Amino acid sequence: MTAEQIAGWDAALTELTGSMGHLFNRTEPRVVFTQFVAGLLAELPRKNGWTLAERAGHVTAEPVNVIKAGSAVYRCAGIV
Repeated sequence: MTAEQIAGWDAALTELTGSMGHLFNRTEPRVVFTQFVAGLLAELPRKNGWTLAERAGHVTAEPVNVIKAGSAVYRCAGIV
């Protein structure tokens, strides 16, 4: 694995989450969604609300759990 490959993955992740950002009504869920996806792709021994939240620097798992549960306000019409 090279630094160029890692930079390419980061750019692709930014492009992916950026292209879906318009689905969220607020900035906060958009940011947590990006952190959530990055956490899922990270090499963590366990992937649950707490570990993803800790990796993102959150004090509690609540922001990640809101994304996991689908309670974040988003625009369904934009998904199709």
